[in-house]
Amino acid sequence: MPAGFHPRAERSLEATMKGAMKIPRLDLSIGILLALFVFFTHALSPVSQPYDSRWTIHTATSLLHQGNFDLDEYLPLLEADGFYHIECVFPDGSRIRRIRKASDCAGGHFYHFYPLGVPVMTAPIVASLEIGLHAMQPGLGDWADRHLRSPIQKPFFRGDLIASSRMTELLTASFLIALTAGLFYWLSREWLPRPSSALLALLFAFGSPAWSTGSRALWMHGFSMLLLTLGLLLLRTGRRGGIWPWIAAGTVFCFAVFVRPTNLVPLAMVGLWILWRYRERTAWFALGGAPVFLLFASIHLSVYHALIPAYSRVHRADEAGLSFGPHVPEALLGNLVSPSRGLLVFLPLVLFSGAGLVLWWRSRENRDWAVLLFAIIVAHYLLISCYEDWYGGHGYGPRYFADITPLLLLPLAACLAKLWRARWAIPFALCAAISIFMHSQGAWCDACMRWDSEPREIRESTWRLWDWKEPMFLRGLRPAHTAAPGASPEEPAPRHSK
Repeated sequence: MPAGFHPRAERSLEATMKGAMKIPRLDLSIGILLALFVFFTHALSPVSQPYDSRWTIHTATSLLHQGNFDLDEYLPLLEADGFYHIECVFPDGSRIRRIRKASDCAGGHFYHFYPLGVPVMTAPIVASLEIGLHAMQPGLGDWADRHLRSPIQKPFFRGDLIASSRMTELLTASFLIALTAGLFYWLSREWLPRPSSALLALLFAFGSPAWSTGSRALWMHGFSMLLLTLGLLLLRTGRRGGIWPWIAAGTVFCFAVFVRPTNLVPLAMVGLWILWRYRERTAWFALGGAPVFLLFASIHLSVYHALIPAYSRVHRADEAGLSFGPHVPEALLGNLVSPSRGLLVFLPLVLFSGAGLVLWWRSRENRDWAVLLFAIIVAHYLLISCYEDWYGGHGYGPRYFADITPLLLLPLAACLAKLWRARWAIPFALCAAISIFMHSQGAWCDACMRWDSEPREIRESTWRLWDWKEPMFLRGLRPAHTAAPGASPEEPAPRHSK
């Protein structure tokens, strides 16, 4: 048994846990209402970004109906899309990262390049949609045929989630952010009264990458936001007693790593924090994570013949990776102040988050919490700055910070809990307004999203990351330069790699 286990004491802690996990009925109602509001507003925001995520619905559907992760049954669609972010894995574990034609993969299987944790989490949502839409046929499909014109909406209401994968992604991603907003409200109630908690949840939903990135497609970022928020909520619950919150937290933080490899930082920091502050709970946290590691280790071995898939490796064939190269100084600065990628430019509210961390540091009750959040934020910042493609390719704003958005904004609770003078309230309101405007452009401005490729592909014109004359968030408010669009960089020739 883990250290510190005493049956009578544990039964007492279990009773305490049940009380701690009980959410007041009014808070439950407010959280649900906030989630519904966020879902509908995000789902109705027109911009969608199904770039790297475009095969997520297909992979989830394959998992549900074929019992595997390969996309062989969608070969005509893969060919039509130029095998975008598809890799071929052969029975001996060798692989081709860049596929030119189907014959390149003779004897192998086609897989989406990105982590398998995403389709695993998506599959239950896809299954629910399939069951619900199937139950409403043929009436719903007939209604769509009569009243809808969109070639994406019609197949969705007929229950064809593959033909309407773009819409399915948008709805699913909006649901994830809505759920996260509700959890974020419950988490912030630890420090704030209901109105302030609701305000903070809305700032998360509309004044952060949750709106401009998380709900625009099934990127990994939305899943990270959900899992990290849930993990923090479980840690707060565990501080009040009980073992199950610690076990569940271990499961959640470990699962987050297989959704987004950078979540190894929160997992490691939380593990060290528990070892420091709640040493007797360390074994329970590890117990919760162990089955997740074993599950994905077995999946990776069966699919890739390796414990770590190519996407999660430090150095990757034909892809940018991690290094301490000459890009790091520019990345450290650009991730903060680049006019089209900087965190402080797109989310000035984090300035008040810094003040909130100081307030928590000065508070004996929340000092360890401040240490945990500060350590995760700084380590994440250093990690993404070591990434050779630090600006994130095609995306809106500080996309690589999107995963830890809940951690970036949670310290605002310390500021909102203080009695505010007008001289502080006015700058806070101004930063909030700027943040909301910035991320509204990512959700509503199509021209802003074309900034990465017009007038020239961003990978061929990285100087534009520093151009204050035409930052991406202003693209919708004034005409773009009329230079001819540049072609995308030539992709490397396909080759096998172990």
